[in-house]
Amino acid sequence: MQRRDLLRTLGAVATIPALAGLSTERLWALGVAAHGRQGALRTFSADQARSVGAIADLILPRTDIPGATDTGVVEFVDLLLTEWYSPTDRDNLLYGLGYIDGEASARGGATFADLAPEAQAALATELDGATERPDPSAAATWRTLKGLTIYGYFTSKPVMQDVLKYKIWPGRFDGCIPLGAS
Repeated sequence: MQRRDLLRTLGAVATIPALAGLSTERLWALGVAAHGRQGALRTFSADQARSVGAIADLILPRTDIPGATDTGVVEFVDLLLTEWYSPTDRDNLLYGLGYIDGEASARGGATFADLAPEAQAALATELDGATERPDPSAAATWRTLKGLTIYGYFTSKPVMQDVLKYKIWPGRFDGCIPLGAS
């Protein structure tokens, strides 16, 4: 993936209410900065964090490169919900996450994280294909979590350095050199 493609994807994440209207460069910088401030969960309960982790790993699973939870996506999403989201938007997302866990319960798991992988994939396909996404709803929350997962993943240090080969420190810069003769 080229950096420009990545930034275009991050620009699509601007549909998330708390990040709407920001430039792709600002989204990139905010994502990178937010990863440095992650800590203990402040918004998610333990069960909610497990469900978000299962959703994130379904979207970006671990292969020969780190998966979403390996890069701290759950903590990243929790930080954004805590510090960036309005109380209404945060409550809508948490309510929608409850809908997702409720659907999982109807399919045999206590939460989304407790479902068998095949059942998780089936529910994810259903939510991803939903044409109507009223807020709050499971489909709206799925879409938001999908965007936040991608945003958090691609702005994490392990992915930037090891997967995208993004140079955190640019090469040499010689600012005071004489100009050549024209």
